Amino acid sequence: MEKKTVPRAGKGTQRPDMRTAEFCFFDGKRKRCRGFVTLTASVYHPLIRKQITVAVMESESKNTENVTLFWKLFNELLAKVSKDVTRKFDPIGWCTDMAGANMAGIFKVFGEEVKSRIKLCEFHFKEHRNKMATKLASESSEVFRSLCNRLLESQTPDAYHKGKTQMDQFITCAVERSFLKSWLAWWHDRRGFIFRALAPRQGPQINQAEVVHAWWVHCDLPNFSLLDACQADVRDAVKLDVELKAYEQGTAAGRTGPSYIQRQRKKHSEQVKKRQSNLVKICFVQARGESGTKSTPNQNMVLITMQPQRRKKAGHYHLTSYLRKVSHQKFTVRIKCIQLHSVICQVNPRVLQTLY
Repeated sequence: MEKKTVPRAGKGTQRPDMRTAEFCFFDGKRKRCRGFVTLTASVYHPLIRKQITVAVMESESKNTENVTLFWKLFNELLAKVSKDVTRKFDPIGWCTDMAGANMAGIFKVFGEEVKSRIKLCEFHFKEHRNKMATKLASESSEVFRSLCNRLLESQTPDAYHKGKTQMDQFITCAVERSFLKSWLAWWHDRRGFIFRALAPRQGPQINQAEVVHAWWVHCDLPNFSLLDACQADVRDAVKLDVELKAYEQGTAAGRTGPSYIQRQRKKHSEQVKKRQSNLVKICFVQARGESGTKSTPNQNMVLITMQPQRRKKAGHYHLTSYLRKVSHQKFTVRIKCIQLHSVICQVNPRVLQTLY
């Protein structure tokens, strides 16, 4: 799909290129067509604001051979329609489930280098977490869920590895939890595809292919024949074409999903929140002990914690500092409203004492 200007309400709006600006959601659906598995690739369309199907194939089974064939045929059709033999489908990433055939087929067609662009569905991880939790005692189950959530939601590699260490300790401290070792090792081997600290940035959390499958369940009967499935696919393609033309003419506003601008704002807001939550830095200062001798940095540590100031402009923070003296005496310094210019601060002990 080429970029072009679409007139809307007297203003020019640039059409986003779904081939490069969106994640592709891939999955297979059973029982749509009798005796076949329906392989689907879909993307979110930010103008008409809904999930749309870009390719569908009925296959006898969901294996590496059929998934590879799916992507090869899709690239051939894309090159034919665009009249460019070098054109290939190239989204910013793929979101799929844990089936090995899905990733193996993508690697065969698009190369091993796309590994860093694949995101697994977090819903499947949570399903496995809940299944394992039922095998533990009630108190241990809650701790296990909390540790799993920490692994999943960690924002930095260091935080992930700390959570992994805590999970290892949780498993080894009781013999009845030993069955979790293989489970944790299996997910750790796939850490670059699922956990947010190591997976593709801004990757989706849930495989939105389920939206397309749910729509089919709502609109159509199960166990189609191949002819009926083909007719339903043509029907959906015609309806999509009508929606796009109506949008271009300004007679349709799209569905209720987030628009392109709203999604960009959300991404920016998430980045700002992430930056603010990570504003915890440690710096060392040299102070004089009670005997008047100069102490080492390890004996005097200042932990600076910065939190956003409520109802203040961005960049204003509460600054709380804890100074550990040689005598292990603690005191607190609070500066209610400051403009943060640098995260790493060099603190003068005399200034701290003055403020205190």
